[in-house]
Amino acid sequence: MNHILDLTRKVNHFFVHWIDRSFNDRPLSHRLGKGTLWSFVGVVISRGLTILASIIVARLIGKMDFGQVGIIQSTILMLTSFAGFGSGIMATKFVSEYCRQNQQKAGSIIFLAEFIAFSFSFIVAVLFAVFSKQIAVEALAAPTLEPLLKISAILLFFSTLVGTQVGILSGFEAFKRIAQINLITGILSAILLPIGALFHGLSGIIWAMVIVSIANWGINIFVLRNIYRQNNIRYRFEFNLDEFKLLWRFNLPSLLSGLTFTGASWVCNTMLVNASGYGEMGVINATNNWYAAILFFPFIISRIIFPIMSERLGIDERKQTLKIVTFSIKINALSILPFVLLLTVFSPFFMSLFGESFRSSWLPLVFTILTAWLLAIQIPVGQMIAARNKMWLGFYMNMGWAVLFIGFNYLFIDHGANGLVIARFIAYCIHSVWTFAWFFHIAKKFNVDNPVII
Repeated sequence: MNHILDLTRKVNHFFVHWIDRSFNDRPLSHRLGKGTLWSFVGVVISRGLTILASIIVARLIGKMDFGQVGIIQSTILMLTSFAGFGSGIMATKFVSEYCRQNQQKAGSIIFLAEFIAFSFSFIVAVLFAVFSKQIAVEALAAPTLEPLLKISAILLFFSTLVGTQVGILSGFEAFKRIAQINLITGILSAILLPIGALFHGLSGIIWAMVIVSIANWGINIFVLRNIYRQNNIRYRFEFNLDEFKLLWRFNLPSLLSGLTFTGASWVCNTMLVNASGYGEMGVINATNNWYAAILFFPFIISRIIFPIMSERLGIDERKQTLKIVTFSIKINALSILPFVLLLTVFSPFFMSLFGESFRSSWLPLVFTILTAWLLAIQIPVGQMIAARNKMWLGFYMNMGWAVLFIGFNYLFIDHGANGLVIARFIAYCIHSVWTFAWFFHIAKKFNVDNPVII
């Protein structure tokens, strides 16, 4: 642990020095550096524990059952995007704008975000449980998954609430608290998931996920109450017409944008299991664990820059906003590059960690990791789109990506897991074209000539 903390301090010192040279702004350097410090700790420990838990689970239950766990997780992720109705990202943006200048408005936004998350997630979870049989039989081609889907409805409900809580915490820039909570839930996952798999198989795994999610929700409540008190935020059980307008202007396109992303992934996964079976889905689930590990740090960085970017745009600091985006792209590209190279070069070994039956499926890991790197450098631009309230633009971009992903996956469906990951990679390559075309257009509009990306 001491070695990790020493490394973290060195990384933090490097980032603060780099930020100082880039922005010549000590308060901003401190905010970005502080967030990076705790995010780095959270990434190293929590994602390491998550990967370890997944490897143990895969070895205990085998490729087929691991594939069923993957399709359940994909289904929950897709429905969570819908059930949240964009409340998480709304909370991050507007809490960051108002928590220092208008605590009353911030309290109102927090209540609205949590009200939306609770209401929608409850309705979606109930409907999911009611129609679990139809989903298991008709969409997933696995009638035996019905009872597991019913249990997963609880996971869906609490995961949605947790997502909104994390959005609120990010709005307050409480990255130290987020890292600490990730550490606790990472330890719980590393303990409970293998125990559940060992004694109760698939149902034990799902129940373990439910317990971890409920624990996460409870811890977040305790932490948020302290933060509200420290920031003089009054949790207001009221909202006005202006805040309801956010639902159309911000939440609805945010919902649709997230749904196109998770929905397209779910559609392609269901196409895969229907065409090639759950063994191939087991391969995708294994590669997605590395995919999530690679992207965890860029997504955390996005949580750090998003509230700061929203605040800067709120005071019309356009050039500094572009500097933040460019800086974030550099961090994402360079910080994960060594891991990208390591995982691609030694892909057979890293796949074999999940079991010898996974070793031959190294090619999907290569394309998955390359896709992760490509997505990592696009994330800051997506955050800038959201910070500028251009959520409908973000939805149209994501919809284009979704159509490409599903279309190419359909063409490559006979190639199993290989076809899916190649389709996703091609879709992201094309998606990057219009993403960065928009960014350079905005850079020119803001009178910043030729921003350096890498």
